Amino acid sequence: MTNDQIQQLEQALETIAGTHRHDLVIEITQKILTINPSHEQANIHLIFALYNKKTFDKMYEALQSALTYFPDRDWIHYQLYLYYLTIGGNEYQKAK
Repeated sequence: MTNDQIQQLEQALETIAGTHRHDLVIEITQKILTINPSHEQANIHLIFALYNKKTFDKMYEALQSALTYFPDRDWIHYQLYLYYLTIGGNEYQKAK
């Protein structure tokens, strides 16, 4: 049953991932990650959706969770770079 659920959610994610509906991407990926927290594509899509929604506190939490499963993957370091670049840029703008 769990594999069927994941397959259905993966299909839904594939359909919605290219849209501007970041809220739906977040909802679907969270369902997948509840079943399988080490699902790589769900982690990638979740973190990018949180970035696009500018919910950086939740993005940081998702990054920390994903780092436990994917510490050597290029994409996680790219997303960390985006996070710190954005947060640093925001802090710089506030300081001006």
